[in-house]
Amino acid sequence: MNAIFTVADVLNPVQRALRLTNADDLTLATQRIDHWHRMLCDLSDWPALRAVATPATTGVTLALPNAAGIVSVYGPVVPYWFVDRGDVPASDLLYRTLWSLGVPSRNGNGDLLFDVWDFNADTGAHAASTGISLSVVYWTRPSALSSGTDKLALPSTRALIVRTILDLVGLMDRKDVDVQSWRAELDPAMAELLTLNPVSQSMPLRMASGRTLTRGPLR
Repeated sequence: MNAIFTVADVLNPVQRALRLTNADDLTLATQRIDHWHRMLCDLSDWPALRAVATPATTGVTLALPNAAGIVSVYGPVVPYWFVDRGDVPASDLLYRTLWSLGVPSRNGNGDLLFDVWDFNADTGAHAASTGISLSVVYWTRPSALSSGTDKLALPSTRALIVRTILDLVGLMDRKDVDVQSWRAELDPAMAELLTLNPVSQSMPLRMASGRTLTRGPLR
């Protein structure tokens, strides 16, 4: 888990597997490594990408720049429970502090959008929170990869290698490459990668209505 891998640790086995020799093919391979690295980094809150933001609620949707996903949201006193936005008015959620992903989930700048909801006893309904200092635990998007020495944010390379090879076989129309063995390796490689960052389950809230609340989409 503490190993630090670079683009070269992925590009070299990809180059050998596909027998890439010319500069254009190696450039394309590096670009696809970058693409799949970003896709895989979206899947979990990898330690290298974890961060905490401390915004204050303003009564409107909040934007979190460069965020891949949110793990949990805390107020100064209590945590906020994650729900789908459409469930916010549900009667079994009365008096709960809630948060939800925005609709849409990103703005034009690619910032991740989310809403924080407090229950208003006077109106008997939830309303967008105002003037509350938050602690938002999230993970960022990784830096772009372009050089062989650029560091990966992932704790393993195998899934990224397999994804990249399968991608390049299609893009390059490489009928000389037996893709069946690579396809067979994809699921085990993905499973192995995800086991390196097991999701630590926070204490869920099991309600009398049958609903179970968690701190965030991953938990």
